[in-house]
Amino acid sequence: MKKEITVVEVNRIGVFPPVISLIYNLLRNDHKVNFIGTGLIDLPDEIVRNEKFTGIEIRDASYKRSSFILKRYIDRKILENKTRSTVIEQMEHSDILWTTSYNTVKILGDLVIRYKNVMQFMELADKGYLFKHIIKFPLDGFARKSWKVVVAEKNRAYIEKAIWGLDKLPYVLPNKPYALTTGEVTEDMYPALKVIQQEKRKIILYLGGIWADRDLKPFARAIQSISDKYCFYIIGKAYGERSEAHLKELIDNYDVTYLGGFTPPKHLEFVKYAHIGSLSYSPVSGDTISSLNALYCAPNKIYEYAAFGVPMIGNDVLGLQGPFHQYGIGVCCDDTDTESVMKGLAYIDDHYEEMRENCKKFYIDTDLDKIVNEILEDG
Repeated sequence: MKKEITVVEVNRIGVFPPVISLIYNLLRNDHKVNFIGTGLIDLPDEIVRNEKFTGIEIRDASYKRSSFILKRYIDRKILENKTRSTVIEQMEHSDILWTTSYNTVKILGDLVIRYKNVMQFMELADKGYLFKHIIKFPLDGFARKSWKVVVAEKNRAYIEKAIWGLDKLPYVLPNKPYALTTGEVTEDMYPALKVIQQEKRKIILYLGGIWADRDLKPFARAIQSISDKYCFYIIGKAYGERSEAHLKELIDNYDVTYLGGFTPPKHLEFVKYAHIGSLSYSPVSGDTISSLNALYCAPNKIYEYAAFGVPMIGNDVLGLQGPFHQYGIGVCCDDTDTESVMKGLAYIDDHYEEMRENCKKFYIDTDLDKIVNEILEDG
């Protein structure tokens, strides 16, 4: 039975490709989607033009977080009031409310559990706090009262079940892109494409957001020692002062080529030039995100690399060990040891064609339609 589903994401949607993937999935399966969010300009034309899609902007995409606490509080209350009133209006004719992040749940509060809801989390959460681990937020209670809970990785499902005291294991919806199209090559991409197209060495590519838990220095250091054969390219935007400082340090102190950041799906145009894709995760924690989040990572980048047949190298965390070992698509190494990284690169080169084919099989093996249909089934 086809449903009308209201999807809510208060963060800018371009930063969360899995939310775009979810909308694609629902529309392709003939559900009606009302999307309430920020940055609708980031949505692909195929979604925006779909007659079953309605988009409602709750905050201008150009919004910048103020440095003044009072102004931030006022902005948050404005966002909270607008989001809640819009949800109430849309749920008058929707079957299901589907939230996709902790921030969204915190903005909506107990409004989430007034409706038949799917509570999806892109990251691994603790029980939840509102400010610097001072004010408790009942995230665990909301999860227990939700119709369905969804996470992005199998180990996370067991962890959240234990942390939140859930009766049922959360559904696992991997962060696989639903539609991998590179889109139109636009003028802002020309300089970066020219650089990467002219590179003669084997390109190790880091693709994705630059966050506090993505320490790229160890890979930059190792690749620099074999720069006659390999080079390190970075594509992605830095989010926050700490990440911007990390990016600057990489550019200033290592032989890396930074090509800038491009709104999805533009970034995919560059993957075809990569020899190997890199992934790096270091444990950090915040008001809501668990320090285990990086250890049990669930990156959409794995699927983006795999779709183009690009084998991967990553640091030794459980979230990468699983798919790398099970499917033979990548190598985990000790990123604190240059020799370990070099051995990993050599192994991939020795098994390159086999790993390329394994990547394509891995990508095909995840059936998003089946998983989402199971989530939407009553029970």
